[in-house]
Amino acid sequence: MSVDSGIPSGPLQGRTVLVIGRASGIARAVAMAARDAGAQVIAAGRSGDALRRGYADEPHITTDTVDVTGADPFAERGDGGVIGDVDGVGGDVRQIGRAHV
Repeated sequence: MSVDSGIPSGPLQGRTVLVIGRASGIARAVAMAARDAGAQVIAAGRSGDALRRGYADEPHITTDTVDVTGADPFAERGDGGVIGDVDGVGGDVRQIGRAHV
């Protein structure tokens, strides 16, 4: 990865990657690898506070609270927010395997 003015560049530059899972373990490794490859990362999971704390000092990673095990996880967010278009999804396969995305 190269960095120009704080913006990462790499094979995922200009892409958005949604990473589902906690701010530790596999999900964190996927988020960091995607960010280091140039992607803007959205880390999403059920515990928004834990995600915000876990990624607080990580540039180019934003967080969102989503329970992907629900019937329509993005409609059930309650805050009216929208994640928007993503170019890839990764993270903890236990969560993705139960996801309704």
